[in-house]
Amino acid sequence: MSLRVLKVGQCGLETLDGMFGLSSLRELHAPGNRVDDVGPCTSLPSIRLIDLARNNIEDISYVEFLAICQDLEELCLQGTPAAAQPNYRLTVYQLLPQLRTLDGIPLPSNLIGDGKAH
Repeated sequence: MSLRVLKVGQCGLETLDGMFGLSSLRELHAPGNRVDDVGPCTSLPSIRLIDLARNNIEDISYVEFLAICQDLEELCLQGTPAAAQPNYRLTVYQLLPQLRTLDGIPLPSNLIGDGKAH
């Protein structure tokens, strides 16, 4: 049996290092920790949901690395310094256009242009 859901909320985590090898993980729930880097999540090829609410993620541009996670549909960064930045939702959607929800709120398909000529 392979691990599909990992819940490590509010347990003092400072890093997500060590995620490599969890190739079947589909959901990571790690709210309320002290994580400041989303980078280790890029080693999760099957990930669909990442919840890093109330962590120390400051630089919104680092979420661009999550574009490697082609199945990622849900991301939660609510309560992080990054989420307080101007144009947060638009920036995340531009970096990760495959997302369906951000912070539990559906991203409308018309948030930005689809890049297709009409």
